[in-house]
Amino acid sequence: MMTIIKLMKKLFCVGVLSVLVAGLSFAQGPSEQIEGVINTFLGTVQQGKIPAQTLSPNTQSRDAQLGLFQERFTTFSITYHINELSLHGETHANLPATIEWTRAGSSLQRHTSLRFEKVNGAWYFTDFDFVKFPYALFISIAAVGFLVAMMILALRYKLRRKAKATRSIGA
Repeated sequence: MMTIIKLMKKLFCVGVLSVLVAGLSFAQGPSEQIEGVINTFLGTVQQGKIPAQTLSPNTQSRDAQLGLFQERFTTFSITYHINELSLHGETHANLPATIEWTRAGSSLQRHTSLRFEKVNGAWYFTDFDFVKFPYALFISIAAVGFLVAMMILALRYKLRRKAKATRSIGA
């Protein structure tokens, strides 16, 4: 009889400890969980591996997103302030960050917003778009530069014609 009571006490203590440990792991807030996702991502990328475990299983273009890591990064860093994390409901979050990476033939530094989503109680990156080189921005800047150059050339041509016309009238 005495051993049954001791056994029940031990089981009770083990049960209470299990509940406490489980409660502590679930008590971790979104900030800590998202920092964990970022750290896992960075560790994986810095090892030259594809960070599939940090990308949401709900991502539509999963293969294309993971394909961004086929070429190895020489360096990769994410600078952020976790207090700037903004939650959107219970399952989505954004975090402003500065991304810096280098590869053998290219490098990038950009300010962006990291997007996260919670799936089955775990946080993931919604996408890895922050890794992409902003080609649209580059093309837009080149197009504006080309247009400005064309306007300057047109203005110069117009001024030269006007100057020739003025000289021929005065001659």
